[in-house]
Amino acid sequence: MEISLTAKQKQKVFEPMFKNFETEEILEYFKEIVTKIPNGIFYKPASSSGKYHNSQQIGEYGQLIHIYMFSDILNMLLNLEYNKNRFPNPIERDLMRCVPALHDMCKYGMVGSRKHTTSMHPIMAKDKLIIINNQKNFEHPLKEEYLKMLCEMCERHSGEWNTYKDTEFIYNDNGEYLYEKTIKKEMEKPQNDRDILIHECDMLASRNYLTYVIPDDLIKRFKENVKIG
Repeated sequence: MEISLTAKQKQKVFEPMFKNFETEEILEYFKEIVTKIPNGIFYKPASSSGKYHNSQQIGEYGQLIHIYMFSDILNMLLNLEYNKNRFPNPIERDLMRCVPALHDMCKYGMVGSRKHTTSMHPIMAKDKLIIINNQKNFEHPLKEEYLKMLCEMCERHSGEWNTYKDTEFIYNDNGEYLYEKTIKKEMEKPQNDRDILIHECDMLASRNYLTYVIPDDLIKRFKENVKIG
């Protein structure tokens, strides 16, 4: 089942997050970038296998519930005086606020049509953000230093669970194909306080022993803009 969504519908889904932003520059970027999130993220579960996420997140709108739980945890922590001092730049804090919606945007592939999730999704999210930012019709591109910061947070959000499977093609000296083999590769782990906080919030937002009190108006918003069935 594939569901088509308009840019306006995607923005309406994420509209409650807009109030968290401190800077107009990053808010305008966020409003536009969420329209580029693949459709599948708006109705598929956060886990196609039922593992690694709590029961709230493995059904309809599961990925959206994960996103909102992640966002609420992150914003609670960013509002603490200690973290305001640790991350004193409001641009940096706002870039962090973009991550919950974007870190898993390619969990079901670059266009969101895969049946199962892919462990390569952090790298794919980074690549997709760069591609979109360079498109001529994208109206609110990030400055290079801000894009780098955002891409790093998305790519590194899995923390120590950073391996993925890839295919290596083997050729002879004449360049003729011989065979292929599956190899394990590693993504970057968190490198700084910003990356670490993002990883920790993502982890907390998926634990089985933590339940998210989902506001009724949020589920209503999902159903009004993402009609399943």
